[in-house]
Amino acid sequence: MTGDFGTEYKAILKSLDPSQFKGQATREINGKLIEKIWLACPAMCGGGADRVNSNKFYYSENDVFHPLTGYAGRYIPYGIREHAMASISNGIAAFNPGTFLPTTATFLMFYLYAAPGVRMGAHSHLQVIHFATHDSFAEGQNGPTHQAVEVDSLYRAMPNILYIRPCDAEEVIGAWEIAMDTRTKPSMISLGRDPVGPVPNTSRNMVSKGAYILQNPPNAKLTLVSCGTNLHYAAAAAIALGNEGMPIKLVSAPCFALFDQQDQTYRNEVFALDGNPIISVEEYVATTWARYVTASIGMNGYGYSASNPSNYERFGLDTAGILRKVKAYLGELNGQNARMAGWRRLD
Repeated sequence: MTGDFGTEYKAILKSLDPSQFKGQATREINGKLIEKIWLACPAMCGGGADRVNSNKFYYSENDVFHPLTGYAGRYIPYGIREHAMASISNGIAAFNPGTFLPTTATFLMFYLYAAPGVRMGAHSHLQVIHFATHDSFAEGQNGPTHQAVEVDSLYRAMPNILYIRPCDAEEVIGAWEIAMDTRTKPSMISLGRDPVGPVPNTSRNMVSKGAYILQNPPNAKLTLVSCGTNLHYAAAAAIALGNEGMPIKLVSAPCFALFDQQDQTYRNEVFALDGNPIISVEEYVATTWARYVTASIGMNGYGYSASNPSNYERFGLDTAGILRKVKAYLGELNGQNARMAGWRRLD
């Protein structure tokens, strides 16, 4: 048995037009990519922990690995066993690296149950792809038990794993290209439930940079940076501020681990050290962001059971809330060097 995934999956990913996914949630876009790559890459196998319908992990009933149906199938119904799912996937990946490509799927929140297995895969340099859906407030009205405000911090801090949070179809495709070609570490693709459109100027090729500039108009003195679903709100806020005569540099940052691999010149280009304010927007507790930005709009507690628009408004993460917090922060700085003022959380 040899470790070779073939090349058909590369051609499929390269040929995908992101416009065909317009208005779909990133979890739905990801599900359609699973369907396509599953057929093109016989090495791909795996399954989910009792949430595959919600995860949009599409598979054929004739392709199930189970005592009642036989052992020829590649889809593994793990049941509500997140830790076992991650650990079994490690075993499959370790059998003969490159021969099988195991995948897992559940809600981002439930990857806490899988964390020891995911960590062992990272420690053991095993290629496993984890699909973490429902990564935002817009996961329904289950409330704070399902709203993963802190789980990203675990996986962003974990060595030798790529936690990638794409914002639209173009970045989901880029995340797949990276995960498929990353042979010595696991990847976790973090996906939302709420429908999204394209963000202007996103690039599948630039996802590999970890963070990149979407717009940088002349005389921009303020940077907004975000990822995933939240980037859509940050982009809308950038337009609104621009219309008020405040040009905004906008940055997408889907993967800090990849960004940290870039040279210092590139990192300084994305996050300048000139003292101008750089504000992150994400509906998580802003632990990682403090390494890169001067202020963060995020969470300092748990979520709430309410409608999607109500939650974004409640926590000031909608466009109006971002505008309000940005303007208050600029007023507090009053022209001071934002780097010298130190990082702060914007409530």
